[in-house]
Amino acid sequence: MAHVEDFAGLTAGMQFEVAMSTTAGKCVLAKEGLAAGLDLIEESPLVSWPTPAAAVGERPNAFHEGAFKWKGGGLADEASTATFCDACLCVFSRDSPHVRCEDASCGARFCCGECATGSLHQALCGCFASLRRWQAETAIDSTFGVEAIARVNAGIGERIVTLMSSHGLTPVEALLNALRPWERICAFPDGCDLALMEGAPVEEAAAVLRVQTTRNLTALLATGMRAEAAGAAEAIALELTSVPHVTGLMQRILLNSFQWGHPTDRALRFGGVFMMLSNMNHSCAPNAEICTEWTRAVEGAVEGAVEEGAVEEGAVDQAAVEEAAVEEAAVEEAAV
Repeated sequence: MAHVEDFAGLTAGMQFEVAMSTTAGKCVLAKEGLAAGLDLIEESPLVSWPTPAAAVGERPNAFHEGAFKWKGGGLADEASTATFCDACLCVFSRDSPHVRCEDASCGARFCCGECATGSLHQALCGCFASLRRWQAETAIDSTFGVEAIARVNAGIGERIVTLMSSHGLTPVEALLNALRPWERICAFPDGCDLALMEGAPVEEAAAVLRVQTTRNLTALLATGMRAEAAGAAEAIALELTSVPHVTGLMQRILLNSFQWGHPTDRALRFGGVFMMLSNMNHSCAPNAEICTEWTRAVEGAVEGAVEEGAVEEGAVDQAAVEEAAVEEAAVEEAAV
């Protein structure tokens, strides 16, 4: 389902619109002539995550080392003490003041009390280490892993709680609404048989997520439910760790995620999915570029203007960098 109609309100005041084209499929069209170098959109991700190698403190392999070359960047400092917040993914020194989970079996590290007490930690407390260990043993060089899926589910769970407690929706209504943003993002065509995860079948990944995260997800969901509806919490948690749901998320992440790295420490690399930009990243002849920088989004090589009605489908600049992984934005810049 493309759900193109969902974007009409989002792009009403913008210089482009999301549409279905007979030649390009779901894409972004310029509403007017656009000058070269114009910033079209700055967007925060639906979800972001540390790459499997970064999550366990491993340096990138030769392939990823080449993929993350940034302007003026050199090799990472072998003695770097930089680490990241397990919730918001902001980077800080291990020696700086930070918050540790009170549960010794969790070991999660946070930049502040707000992150330590947030819903993502509630959904994944005690799970970070086990999910990362499984992924490292299965396919450490992948750009995403089961932790990324778990973070998506935590976000969906938080949204469900909000929709029930603040808007009075039933558990089923809240679930359908919370899933809607992900349904807007393209998945594999019917009959496509691409490998979703290196080293393990989807069924195994779903089983790991079910064993490791169902209890916490159920507890998170129950906080927004009336006592008589509490039984729905476990049912939804089981649905979010089912093979069909995990398969759909993996397809969308595989096709639509972008990666970026820390400008001075190559061991810190992250990935994320952006709802609006996911409509701009599938062209074989891109005329726009998606770039990130450590503090805002940024430096893109832009070569020419875009005519009104031209399809805006961007190419990812793997050499770009970004600082606060979950907080920072990506900018789509017009190019030829």
